[in-house]
Amino acid sequence: MTTDDSLTTIPADDCTPPPIRTAADLLAALPYQLGFRPEDSVVLTTLCRAPGARTKTLGPLARLDVEGLIDPDAGDAVAGAATTRMVGPDAERVLLVCYVPETFGAARLDPDLPTAVTTVDDALPGGGPRVEPSDVWVVATDGWGHLAPCDCCAPSGEPLDVLETSAVAAGMVLTGKVALGAREELAVTPVGGPDRAAADRAAEDESTRRARLRPGEYRRAATQLWDRTCGAPAAADPADLGRLAVALADTVVRDAAVAAAVTDARAADLLNPREIGRALDRGGRPREKLRLACRMAETVAAHAPHGAAAPALGLLAYLAWWSGDGARADVVARQALTEDPEHRLAHLVAATVGSGVPPPWVAHPS
Repeated sequence: MTTDDSLTTIPADDCTPPPIRTAADLLAALPYQLGFRPEDSVVLTTLCRAPGARTKTLGPLARLDVEGLIDPDAGDAVAGAATTRMVGPDAERVLLVCYVPETFGAARLDPDLPTAVTTVDDALPGGGPRVEPSDVWVVATDGWGHLAPCDCCAPSGEPLDVLETSAVAAGMVLTGKVALGAREELAVTPVGGPDRAAADRAAEDESTRRARLRPGEYRRAATQLWDRTCGAPAAADPADLGRLAVALADTVVRDAAVAAAVTDARAADLLNPREIGRALDRGGRPREKLRLACRMAETVAAHAPHGAAAPALGLLAYLAWWSGDGARADVVARQALTEDPEHRLAHLVAATVGSGVPPPWVAHPS
């Protein structure tokens, strides 16, 4: 059984534009929401209606390994971790999507998928919605449709290009979302060429500068640099990225960057540990500022000197977890641990994602 990124949470309002109205819309959107195309997985989500609300919203997502769900010793625990956290009192319907590396016809005959579905259904809280056959879908190598035989789906499934060329998929691309071909592609790729040389020279100079300045003075300058560049990561100078790769090794600078990403504050105004703690307590669901901070951390990590990317990778892993991107968080945290096996933040993120713990805004949205 694998437990890596067993729980991936996505904010409901991050599913637009355009709106999700049909099963095809949902299936088209899920890979973009997850950031990669699932394999051998069951993705769980819900349709929710808050008290007094007239419309339904899509709840957070949980990606579960089929192998884990059918494990007789651990399946109940795997499903329970997801359903306990992801199926709240506002849920009206439970939706399951099975992703399999086989044909649609073979998937309908695969005994593992009904077992996985039953495991999820058995783990649902009492008194709430159950898993209905009409709400269980399968996406196979040659088509998609209901897992159970029905009159509405073609025997070989509906064409995959309906999902791949849909308005929802196009809308996701236009908002900057991508669906990578495999989970491993979520890792950060280092840059090369002149940008690498410029970043390395700046990082070497920054190490000398950091040793020369007083901690408070250095942290102020470093967080000001983060604030200046974070609004446009793609336009950042390679030399500034090299400097930030060194600066993020200072945990106060890193934590200030985290707190700024999830609030309206500037990192340079969050250099006191108490201020950082209060900011994190106020931090809410993902917004554009957090997306930019994730992109900035990724860009810094890609420009970090060889063997010194762990601070930026750890930051990216934590921000990805807060964003609800459990798959990215886990992959990047393990990438950080490859460079620095003792990196504490990367260990924390890997353990948190592996235990299925969602970010705080899932339980307490702001």
